[in-house]
Amino acid sequence: HYPLRRQRQMCIRDSFLMTRRYELMKRQLSSGRTVKMTVSGNSLSPLVNNKDTCLFHPILPGWNSHIEAGEVVICCSMPDRKICCGLVWRRYEFWTDCGTQADCYIIGNAKEGDERVFGHCFKEHIYGLLTTLVPASTPD
Repeated sequence: HYPLRRQRQMCIRDSFLMTRRYELMKRQLSSGRTVKMTVSGNSLSPLVNNKDTCLFHPILPGWNSHIEAGEVVICCSMPDRKICCGLVWRRYEFWTDCGTQADCYIIGNAKEGDERVFGHCFKEHIYGLLTTLVPASTPD
């Protein structure tokens, strides 16, 4: 039982650290600073691969606030309000009960099929936009 319990503890710790990492990136981006991160995992492959280094610029109203489908962003995805790195699949106009229009984005990974979408977010919940990608070095 010990190895299984240890493995579960490591998963909980890794999940906590990843959440903390994204929270720190959100704070930096919200304050207008650029964020550099090394990606772990292949959910955005072939656009972004495991161990690639990404540079995210903050989304600032009036400057670079135009977000298109196919761009990689750091955002707060609904419905679980999890801060994550995801691919914008499409943009649509959402009309509130008050009659105002808001931009809404479908966020997911780069896989095909139904599992590719994991949520949506409004424009004000997109904190950073991938601007520079440095591929991980490959062994010769």
